[in-house]
Amino acid sequence: MKQRARRHLVTLLLIVLCFLYVAEAVSNDLWTKCVQNVPRSFTESQQAELCTGSRSSNHLRQDPMMPGQCAKLALGGRALQSPKFASRLELLRAASIIQLCSGAQNTGPATCWLAVPNQLRQQMLLAAASPPLTTEFNVESAASALPLVQICRRALDDRPAKCLLVWLEMSKSLRKQDAHDALEIAAPICTSFDGQVTALKQCVKLAAPHLRIGAGSEISVFQLCQLVGDGMNLPALVECTLNLRRKHISPSTIAQVCVETSRVAGIQPHTCFLGARQKLRWMDEGGQVTLCKDASAYFASVPVTCASEMKNTARMLLSSNPASSSSTEELSILVANLCRSATNASSVNECVRLLPVHAFTVSQAIRLCAASTMPTKDLEEETSVAFYPTSCASEARLLLQRSVLVNASTDLGMSPSAAAVQICEQATSNAPSQCLADTQHDQALSAKRRMHLCKRAKSDAPQQCAKSLRKFVSAQRLDIDDVVVACRQAESLGSAECVTELLQVAVTVTGSTAAQLCRGARNLEPARCFVASPPFYDDDLKVLLCNQAECSAPAVCVESVITRISNQPSVKVALCRHATTSAPAACAIEAPFGMDEASLIALCRSAVSTAPAKCAHEISLSLGVPWHRVAQVCAGATSSTPGRCLAHHIRHSRLLLRAMDDNQVVRECRLAVAHPAALGIARASYNCPQLRPNCALQLVIKVLDQYGDPVTDNDCHVSGTKVVYVSAVYTGNSDVHPDYIHREQPALQGPSYATISNGSAIFSNLLFTAPGEFTLTFRAGEDVTEEVARVIVHPDLAAEALKARCDELFTRFQCCAQSPPPPRRDYQQREVQPLLLHHSLHLNAILCGQYWLDNIGGLVFSGFSRNQVVYVLSRPLYDLFTSMDVPHAGMSAWALLGLNEGETSRAAIRRAYHRRSLEWHPDKWHILAATLPAAWQQELGGIFALVTQAYDQLSAV
Repeated sequence: MKQRARRHLVTLLLIVLCFLYVAEAVSNDLWTKCVQNVPRSFTESQQAELCTGSRSSNHLRQDPMMPGQCAKLALGGRALQSPKFASRLELLRAASIIQLCSGAQNTGPATCWLAVPNQLRQQMLLAAASPPLTTEFNVESAASALPLVQICRRALDDRPAKCLLVWLEMSKSLRKQDAHDALEIAAPICTSFDGQVTALKQCVKLAAPHLRIGAGSEISVFQLCQLVGDGMNLPALVECTLNLRRKHISPSTIAQVCVETSRVAGIQPHTCFLGARQKLRWMDEGGQVTLCKDASAYFASVPVTCASEMKNTARMLLSSNPASSSSTEELSILVANLCRSATNASSVNECVRLLPVHAFTVSQAIRLCAASTMPTKDLEEETSVAFYPTSCASEARLLLQRSVLVNASTDLGMSPSAAAVQICEQATSNAPSQCLADTQHDQALSAKRRMHLCKRAKSDAPQQCAKSLRKFVSAQRLDIDDVVVACRQAESLGSAECVTELLQVAVTVTGSTAAQLCRGARNLEPARCFVASPPFYDDDLKVLLCNQAECSAPAVCVESVITRISNQPSVKVALCRHATTSAPAACAIEAPFGMDEASLIALCRSAVSTAPAKCAHEISLSLGVPWHRVAQVCAGATSSTPGRCLAHHIRHSRLLLRAMDDNQVVRECRLAVAHPAALGIARASYNCPQLRPNCALQLVIKVLDQYGDPVTDNDCHVSGTKVVYVSAVYTGNSDVHPDYIHREQPALQGPSYATISNGSAIFSNLLFTAPGEFTLTFRAGEDVTEEVARVIVHPDLAAEALKARCDELFTRFQCCAQSPPPPRRDYQQREVQPLLLHHSLHLNAILCGQYWLDNIGGLVFSGFSRNQVVYVLSRPLYDLFTSMDVPHAGMSAWALLGLNEGETSRAAIRRAYHRRSLEWHPDKWHILAATLPAAWQQELGGIFALVTQAYDQLSAV
């Protein structure tokens, strides 16, 4: 047995040594990669200093090549001089770049450094490299004290530097010492600046006229605008500034009062502040500023009313605490902290009055009763929200005091009052104190454990959970501290169910692991996820993966083969935790090659499909967008539109390359929805050597979004645009001669619209009736740009030859003898007109038969006579083709009605119209019209329209 134990011990030691060796090897490898990527103009010691971060504890999360890339970019194409010959200025430049880029996670510090013009940057370095004679120069200290280094050291982009440039422009009018002192205030502001630089400039421009009343007020303007963000709330900030300036408030006070209005929408601190100056004269200015800093627009006067009511109560609270004085300053601070953000004036006062002031300190009273921490709604009918923190804390304090008295060894680590405040602050019920009461007789639960178990309880779930798990404590599967960890702040018995399931299924799992896994669980799914996790994962990774899991999907997700992170379980866990499907893994597999682990996790951890990866692919590597920005834009995307939006901004405006990190661009692209913006012809096809009349044409129209890309049904928000319409205009052709039979304009026949499907509209069987040039216009709604195309239809030479031959042959027909025509034309009669053609032309007539049928209609072969071929044509059609009085567009209005020119009698005009309308009404000859080609049907309908227009014209005279 001893030998076996010795062998086990040796094996464990070997494993530990191997692990340490591998970790050291990995660390050295990363450090080597970092050094190799540093520009050669840096000395070996400088290279080592740049890459120090690669040996740190978090080196696995850092790209080893990034410090070198940052330093290379910061050099700006100008290599460092050799230290032997370098000036003090050059040494300071090298030290500054090293401090900027050492441990850099991206090239943001270098981008920030270069955002300052080279001449100005040199002036800053020169000023820092020329200390007073009494001061010993240290290059590292000088570099760390350089404002530009302080501002850019942790920058993600160039905004901090551009913020500094805005301040330097503002401070030009200041004296040198004043500007130096103000820079110490401006530098921290710019270090944390993450808004839009354009919004900052606009804010300064708008606010300066109201605040610049004397030397030194520039810094107040700058402080006022530090939280401007994207500038959406600039009007509110200007309104606040203007209202306070009219009351002659100092610029520094205005900056303190109004600064939040540019960041938080819907607040009006100036209304509250002016009310406080008028009604709270006993309160000093600092207290008034604190009181009104986030006053809501709807409750702007409530903090003032609250402070008025709280004055006496607060003075009583101060007098009851020996450690506090009743000075005006302390009273102002207390009342301001209690009433700040108040929406109900009486709640705060009631809370403090119900509190045993002798038992709680001033700071404890603020934690319990401050309006900013108090619940906003009554959670029980007819019970004030002010009652809960006070009642809970009072009961909890008494219970904890009793525990201390009963057991002298009880150590809470703080006073019972302080512990009661921790347990009951922000309480929405008496659940925390009730939890203490329910567990006071449990010998295993010390007072300190009860305090942790019951802290901020919302129901009786924590004590019920602990009761349910006591059986595992008795069985020595759980420690009582593990029970507290698993059950504190529980909202249901899910934590107990989870622990029970895990301990029953996994017998080797420790109680500590079960408690950490099941803390906050709603059901037993975290335990099932834990059991389904890869067996080679250690318990800590499994807990991290499955804590608060809603199903076993995280375990299934980490089982997926993701080549790029196959040997990095911690990365897989970060990717798959909280997953509800395997989509995060699928997204990571499809993500662009070369994306770093942190960006990959940010991109795919919340994915429900592979859409975020497809979105990232839309941003070409050639655009130079940092991976973390790609992940920020595409995370949670349901289509590729956000990526195309970002690529569009960069591609069409290179100026946005530096500003693409701005919140406005990121916000716009994250919320971008593709909508139809333009049309484009994707394809045209026809089954003939050239496009000719009556040759079927197919057109595919692509619908393009606002970024110029084809849209699909998944990407596109159609918003009423569901069809594409086409119209054609004949623009003429000098080579085409008019046809004596066809008098209509050459036109486009076929569908006039096509439904949009998957981003395309397909027009099939479009036919042109004649050769020539046509202009096609495609439309798809008011907000969609039209597409116009010119189409040339070539003449069909064979068809034209047949047409010429058949038209000429038609003129060779002769009329045979017949009875005179009836006095009144009746287009429904069955009378026919025989037509004779010489027998020698019979073969030609046979060849033209189909042409006549298609273009004339009603002409039918009847038989033979001695020397002639006989055809028959309906008598009405014969009259239509040969009569000289058939109305046409070239006639005057009187001729169309059969009147003498200049006739003005309304009765005569009415009778003529009545006669003509009956004669040419479509209902009279619909039977014959059905036998005619479409061209003649349109012309017959047009005759009736001409008659009607003529009557309207003469009637209006």
